[in-house]
Amino acid sequence: MKTQQNLSDNSMVALYKLLRPHHVSFSLFVILDYIEKNRGCTISDIADAMDVSRTPIHNHLTTLRRLSLIETYTAEDLTDFRRVRVFPTLKGFLLVQNAHRILERMGTGT
Repeated sequence: MKTQQNLSDNSMVALYKLLRPHHVSFSLFVILDYIEKNRGCTISDIADAMDVSRTPIHNHLTTLRRLSLIETYTAEDLTDFRRVRVFPTLKGFLLVQNAHRILERMGTGT
């Protein structure tokens, strides 16, 4: 019979196996998850939520865009071209949803 710790360990391995083929680390996943929950957020929004500077967030977003997991759009206010909004792609959305299924199993112990 599996213990709660074994179930948690197995779920973490399952999450790793889900993310690995997409070249997504846990830190990239946390940012992608934030973007999926806060569609249209900015680099500053993400940096503030993660309590880090914008430079590492910008680097992570570059990686996520290269992996086709996010897309960026200039905000409607065309007077400020530095204001970029970030959205998950369908591929990014599906990756987050699948990861949450694994995380839910961790929480319920099933």
